[in-house]
Amino acid sequence: MKIIFYTTLFIQFIFSQYVVKGEICDNKGNPISNATIQTFENNNYAISNENGYFDITIGGKEQFKVVVKHIGFNDLEIILDPSQKKRFKIILTASPIVNDEINVNANKSLMGLKDTPIVTHLLTEKDIQNSGSSNVIEILENALPNIQFIWDPHGIPTVKIQGYQTNNIAFLIDGQRISGEHAGNIDFEMLNLSNIERIEVIRGGMSTLYGSGAVGGVVNLITKQNKDKYWIEYVLSHDNPILISHSFNLGFNYKKINYSLSLSNKSSSGYDLTPASELSSGRVDKTLDENMTNVISSNIDYLINKKNKLNFNIKTYNRQVFKKFKTSGADEILYNIPTGTLIDAPELPIYNDLSYIIKYSKVLNQESNFTIAFQSEHYTKDIKYPYYNGNYPNIKGVRIFEWGDSRFNCINAIYKTTLQNHFIIIGFETIFNATSSKNILDQNSLVTYPSIFSVDTTYSSERYSLFLSDNFKINDNLYINGGIRINYNDDYKFKFSPSIGIKKNYNNNIFRINLSSNYRSPTVKELYYEFPQHSPPIYGNPNLEPQTSNYFSLSYENTKNSSIEMYYSNDYNRIGYRYVDPDPDIDGDSYYQSDNFKKVILYGMNASFNFKDLINNTDIKLTFSITDAPDEYKDYLSGVSKYSLKSTINYSLSKKVELALANKFLSSKTLYDENLEEYFMSNAFITFLPYSNFHVKIGVKNLFNYKDPRAEGPNSTDILTSYDPGRRFYINLVFKFKKERDDE
Repeated sequence: MKIIFYTTLFIQFIFSQYVVKGEICDNKGNPISNATIQTFENNNYAISNENGYFDITIGGKEQFKVVVKHIGFNDLEIILDPSQKKRFKIILTASPIVNDEINVNANKSLMGLKDTPIVTHLLTEKDIQNSGSSNVIEILENALPNIQFIWDPHGIPTVKIQGYQTNNIAFLIDGQRISGEHAGNIDFEMLNLSNIERIEVIRGGMSTLYGSGAVGGVVNLITKQNKDKYWIEYVLSHDNPILISHSFNLGFNYKKINYSLSLSNKSSSGYDLTPASELSSGRVDKTLDENMTNVISSNIDYLINKKNKLNFNIKTYNRQVFKKFKTSGADEILYNIPTGTLIDAPELPIYNDLSYIIKYSKVLNQESNFTIAFQSEHYTKDIKYPYYNGNYPNIKGVRIFEWGDSRFNCINAIYKTTLQNHFIIIGFETIFNATSSKNILDQNSLVTYPSIFSVDTTYSSERYSLFLSDNFKINDNLYINGGIRINYNDDYKFKFSPSIGIKKNYNNNIFRINLSSNYRSPTVKELYYEFPQHSPPIYGNPNLEPQTSNYFSLSYENTKNSSIEMYYSNDYNRIGYRYVDPDPDIDGDSYYQSDNFKKVILYGMNASFNFKDLINNTDIKLTFSITDAPDEYKDYLSGVSKYSLKSTINYSLSKKVELALANKFLSSKTLYDENLEEYFMSNAFITFLPYSNFHVKIGVKNLFNYKDPRAEGPNSTDILTSYDPGRRFYINLVFKFKKERDDE
């Protein structure tokens, strides 16, 4: 077979006289990479590159027919004329996807995406718009099965996927890791939802391709790309008191340069579900403090030539939290300020992030390409003292101190190629992390805000990895994916993360089996964190061992838009917080400490059902999930509901008016030894599309005004089953203006 294959290629090369060039894009002008273009006569084929371009060689000057295919788009048969010198422009139209689960970036390969054995959830731009979500956490929780929102021991909002918290999940933007963090968690306020085109979510272990930290899954946020000559978009999202957001997205294409700029301003007046007594004084701790966030990101693509591209991206982020302080009777006597007056708190946090990415991509030939990227990120938390150089509480003299920062540097290189029925990825990655923190001293040289390590110091770590993945197409109905990642750092030496997956098509039914071994090294904060001021105190553990996990999943899909997936996860040395009470007879001596849990078993099931036009102009989507563990491991599901049921109903009154109803049910759960009740919540929206460049969405969130009853009364608690502020009106306005690019 190999002799025949190479002989055919040689003869074709000798006698070929025409090379037909083309470009593949969607109806918005966005390039479509990894599309296959195949001739009918001799089964010759080509694959579009990352710019949507392809070249295909034929043996004569006669017109010929090709079929163009790509997952998520309708197949297109088209006749091409070799005598035409101009590059053909082929436009593919989107098609309904079974269960919206497609494998967009699942294994970073040139393989036909529908043929990979790894299931990926896709949230499209339309899904994001229809959801009425105000931020990334909200859309992940409301639109996908087995993703839930909780508060961690630091009081930081986070998400859990199939029982795994954010430090076990790899979060990416355009395939590059997000590292900005506070207390070991992703700072989701850095993410501008209005500039997100789609979100890809992989549930389950993905350490083979994404390294340490991808034990529980991968979330990849794809930013908007545009091929218009120029464009500008304004988005208003009004979801008070959670946030009010104004965003501008603009850019242009000029010759070989594509430039885009995204500006976002988000603010909130805050709210408090468990307010303190009106007679109390001192620091006011709200459920959500008043805050303001600004994010600016800029991206430049420079097409050196048809095979070489350079990309530069830079992002800045600033978030200020305006905590308040309630004056006391003593303040009224001493400073003549009425009792109960709200003033700026003595300490105010400020979060900053600066990141940039430089990426070079080269198309080596129709079957191969190479990418190398350098990423650097510097995330800081500063403390602002409004009265440091003044006199509390009536004379301000502001001073800002650097308190802590996290630095992340990464170099990764990826080579992708096709060899007959093998689609191969070879990659290298090196990561450097450094976290530092300082004690802040007052005017008397006393510690007023302690370092997270109790002393002024910096801890750092380095890790290196090589990975290989092979997608092997045995035939049109059977695919096997295998891979391995070799990880190394000085503390834990070599660790291996292999994986294998099988995908089988049978009579329009798809079966997938996946097995992976995953790995996560402890973070600097998990090793050395010290927070004795917290109640109860929180400490790191320098004796932590790396966490490993064996993950197995089995899934079934059919062409009637339904799927079911079952999974089983067996973790060893799982890293988490252990509640320690040295002496139960003594109050106040308990604390949390990072620790290895020798073995943890989790398992569950996710099911999705899509009903297109079940009733005239009505689409219904249902998702149901179960997350469970044997009795001895149920404590590790803290904050996770065993059952969740979510549904969305969309009804088109006309081409310009749409109605939507979204429902969510979460069963009871336990969080920090508190039993929390089940709850049900609904959102209702109506969308008007009077013009192609303008749409309005208005609605009501938390339609039935659910609030945790534990938040009410004299015995209210800060640990709640839901932190939603209650029924509120929601408005989303989108205005777009663009000038289409002239065909080349």
